[in-house]
Parts: sequence; structure tokens; C-alpha cells
Amino acid sequence: MGKDRNVILKKQNTDLWEFHISNNGDLIYSMAVNGTDFGKGIVIEPDVEEFHADVGTDGTIHLICTNKKGELKYLEWMDTKWNLKHAYNFSGKG
Repeated sequence: MGKDRNVILKKQNTDLWEFHISNNGDLIYSMAVNGTDFGKGIVIEPDVEEFHADVGTDGTIHLICTNKKGELKYLEWMDTKWNLKHAYNFSGKG
């Protein structure tokens, strides 16, 4: 789960999702819908150090990441947006 890691997921339909960490630390995703090329990347979270992404049996995309502030974030793609479900701070602050 390093900065040079790209993850490509396929949902139950034909949509492909690509995730990667940019050179400046942004976690970015893009989609290829119905066999089209991947669209422009969209920033999900800044200052990310590591991440993991997976698709649930119901087609929900699950994403977990850590950032430079020591936060662990869990997000789900629901309908048309990312929803933060849980956050934990390893530094003991907040």
C-alpha cells in the first residue's frame, strides 16, 4: 500500500474505478463507465500516505486510508458521493 500503488476495481456492472496517490499526496479516483476511457481524476483526500480499496458484494466501494496527520479514515461511495463513516486519530488528538 505505498504511494506508487494503483488499484483498479470493477463493480458488478461494467464500471471500472482507478485509485492512486499523486506525487503531492492526494488520493485520486477516476471512473471508466461502460467501457469508456478513464475520466479526469478527482481528489478524495489530501496528504494520504497509504490506502486500500475494495468492492463489497452489494457493489459499494469501500476505501480506507491513513494521512500525514495520523488519521485513519474509512469512506464509502454511496450513490454519487463519498461518505466518511469513521475516523480515528493515532496521535491521540481529536
